[in-house]
Amino acid sequence: MTVGSRGRGQPVYALSCRAMRLADEMAINQMEIPGVLLMEAAGRAVAREAAGIVPSGGRILVLAGPGNNGGDGFAAARFLHREGHDVCVLSAGDVSAYEGDAGVNARILKHLDIPFLPFRHSDGSLRTDLIHQQLKESALIIDALLGTGVQGRLRYPYRRLVDMINQAPADTLAVDIPTGVDADTAAVPGPAISADITVTFAAPKIGLLLEPGCEHTAKLIVADIGIPQRVLRSAAVGECADTGLAVVVDADWVSGRLPLRVPTGHKGTFGHVLVVGGSEGLSGAAALAASAAQRAGSGMVTCAVPAALNPVMECKLTSAMTAGFADLTADEDVERATGQLAEKIGACDAVALGPGLGRDPLSAELVRNLLGLWECGGDAPPVVVDADALNAVAPDIEEFRRAAPRAILTPHPGEMARLLGCSVRSVLADRQGAVRRAAAQSGCVVVLKGAPSVTACPCGCLWVNSSGNVGLAAGGSGDLLTGIIASLLGQGQSARDAAAVGCYVHGRAADITRMDTSTRSMIPEDVLDKISEALEELERSCRYQAAGKYRG
Repeated sequence: MTVGSRGRGQPVYALSCRAMRLADEMAINQMEIPGVLLMEAAGRAVAREAAGIVPSGGRILVLAGPGNNGGDGFAAARFLHREGHDVCVLSAGDVSAYEGDAGVNARILKHLDIPFLPFRHSDGSLRTDLIHQQLKESALIIDALLGTGVQGRLRYPYRRLVDMINQAPADTLAVDIPTGVDADTAAVPGPAISADITVTFAAPKIGLLLEPGCEHTAKLIVADIGIPQRVLRSAAVGECADTGLAVVVDADWVSGRLPLRVPTGHKGTFGHVLVVGGSEGLSGAAALAASAAQRAGSGMVTCAVPAALNPVMECKLTSAMTAGFADLTADEDVERATGQLAEKIGACDAVALGPGLGRDPLSAELVRNLLGLWECGGDAPPVVVDADALNAVAPDIEEFRRAAPRAILTPHPGEMARLLGCSVRSVLADRQGAVRRAAAQSGCVVVLKGAPSVTACPCGCLWVNSSGNVGLAAGGSGDLLTGIIASLLGQGQSARDAAAVGCYVHGRAADITRMDTSTRSMIPEDVLDKISEALEELERSCRYQAAGKYRG
C-alpha cells in the first residue's frame, strides 16, 4: 500500500463509508474547500496512476456511474485527454443526467469533444455491442461506476457490466474501491471488479484492507486530495466513538515504536522470555517461538518443555536455554508441572504459552492452572497465549479475563471460531467484528491472524497490518509471531504495541524473504532468518539518538 503525503509519524486511519462522508462534509463546510476541488484532486491522482500504465496516445476507457464516483472518472478523463491519451467515456446517462460537481466535470468533457456515450439504451438495457467494442480496443479500463456507498449484491446492469469488464484483456484501475466490494466489511456478496490497481482517496477504507475485498483491490494507492489530516482524525474519532479507531500499521507507525536499546545494556536489560510448549511430534513449534524471540531482540530466552523432550530441545536450540517440567501422564503431574513453571514464570519478563503444547486433557488442565497465576496478581509478567493454550480454554473465552490486561491472544480463524463458539465462515465473513468481539469478551488484546493480521483492544480500537504475503501460509509461521510478540513484551512494550509491531515485523520478514524465495517454497526457518533484516530496515528509517539512547 502506498500512502499519500502525511506528517512524519502521523497514523493512517482506515475509515468507514460514514466516516469518509463526514470527512468530506467537514472539509467542504468547515474548511471551506469546494467539493469540485476535491474531485479535481481525485481525478488528477487517478490520471497520474493511469498514465503510468498506458503510454501517451494509448486508448483508455472510463466507465462512469451516476454519482460522484463517476464525476471522479470524468475529471480523470480530462487530465488524461490533456496528456495525449485517446479517451472514451461510457456513462450511466447523458450529460444532462449529472448534477453538482459531477455535472460540472461532465459538461467540461463535452466541450473538449471527448466521446461521452451512455452505456444503456433508453429502455435501460445495456448497449452490449458498443461496450464489447470499447473494451476490446482499450489498453486500460477505469472503473468509476459506484464507489464506496454500495452494499449488498449488485443489480442489473452493473452486475453484467462487472462481468464484461473482468473478461476484458485490458488492465483495470478502480476509482476509490472496486465496484462490488463492500467498503465497510470487505464482503464481496456477488460479482465484483478484479482490479489491477486501486486508487482510493484521503484514507484507506476497511474493505480495501481485509479479505476478501483486498483480493479485488490488488495494488492500493492512497491519494492525498487535500483533506487535512486533522479532519480525517476528527472524522475517524467522531464516527468510531462506539467501535473504536482503525489504524493501518505501516513502517512509519512501527519504526517510532521499537523498544529503545541502551548502549550500556546487557542480556538482562533486554528481557527474559519463557516459552512454555512442546509435546511429542510438536517440539518444533516451541523451538521456532524461542528462536524468533531471540531474533526479535530478547536478551535471554528459556524454552520449557516436558522433561522427556528436553534432550531434543537441547539439540534444536544452541543459544537459548532449555528447561524440563514434569511429563503429563497423570493428574499429580499437572500439579508438579504447575509448581515448576510458576517458579520460572516469576523469574522472567514475558511468557509465550502454548506453541506445540498439545490438546490432551492434562495439557489443557495445566494451561488453566497457569492462568491462575495471573489471576492472583503480583509480579506475573505479560503473556502471549497461542495455539493449544487457546484451545484449552475454548469456548470459555471469558476465562482469559483472569490474565487481562497482561495477556495477548493470537488465534487463527479456526481457533477464533472455537473461542467465540461460531463457525469459521462467520469469522472470515466479518474479521473486524470477530476480533473486536473477542477482545471485548476476554478483556485482552487479541490478534486475529490471517491476510492481513488484525489486532483489537477491549476498547474496540483496531490495528490492521500492512505487511506479509501468502508465504506465511505454512505451519510454524504463527509460532514465529508468538515469539516476536513475546520478545517485544519482554523488552517493555505495551500489549497493544507489542501485538501490532510484532505483526508488522513478522510480515515484513516474510516480504524480505520473498525477494529471493518463492512463496510456494517459503518455510518458517526462511522467515526466521530475515527477522533481523526487517528490524534493521525499521531502525534505519527512524534512527534515534538522544541522551545516550538509540533504537539500533
